[in-house]
Amino acid sequence: MNYPVGTIVVYDQTVENPSGTQTKRVTYKLVAISDNKAVVECSVVSTRVDGKTDTSKSVAEHHKPSGSQPARDSLASARGNPATVASETVSLAGKSFSCTVLQTRLEAEGSMTDVKYWYCADVPGALVRSEIKTTGGGNMTTTVVLAEIGTETGK
Repeated sequence: MNYPVGTIVVYDQTVENPSGTQTKRVTYKLVAISDNKAVVECSVVSTRVDGKTDTSKSVAEHHKPSGSQPARDSLASARGNPATVASETVSLAGKSFSCTVLQTRLEAEGSMTDVKYWYCADVPGALVRSEIKTTGGGNMTTTVVLAEIGTETGK
C-alpha cells in the first residue's frame, strides 16, 4: 500500500517493570518515498519512572529489502520456536482493524518471553499493537498501541 509524504503514525508505549512504569509517545512521519527507499522522521517523548520527560528526534532511511522473509517465520526463527498465526479484529484510534496476529514464546538464560504482534496492511508500517512480557530473571511488560494515523494537514 502506498502512503503520501506527510503520513503520520503515532504509538503509545508503556514499559512496566519492578522499578515502575515508563511511557513513550512515538511519532513517525513519512518525509520522502521512492521505489526502493523511504525516509522517516521519528519523534519520541519519554516519561521516565522518576516523572521526568525527555524528547528526541531522528531521521532514518529505510531501504526496500531485495528479498523478504515473512514476519511469522522471522519472529522466532533465531531460537527455533514456531510462531502461531491467527486473525483478530482490533479497535484502536477510533477505527477497527482486521489483523494478523503472530505469537511465540522465547526461552533463554532462565527467563521466558511471550511475544505477540497484531499487524494490518491498512496501517502504515503495519503494526497495530504489540505485547512483550518477560518473566523470570527480570519481569517486564512492554505494550505498544496504535494511537493515531493521519497526515500533517489533518487526520
